[in-house]
Amino acid sequence: MVYGLRYNSEGQLGLGHDTPIHPPQPFISGQDFVLALNTDNNVIFSFGLNDEGQLGRN
Repeated sequence: MVYGLRYNSEGQLGLGHDTPIHPPQPFISGQDFVLALNTDNNVIFSFGLNDEGQLGRN
């Protein structure tokens, strides 16, 4: 299961809306990005703005 929580002002949680979702769950949330851990298989997902490489992608 993957949890996406927090600000979501730019849709960075990947939920298809911009409504904030509140904790607690395994995640790291920045101003405009989120890193979420899938605890079933230990895969990390990243959502949101990536203008400074904060998502860990090219």
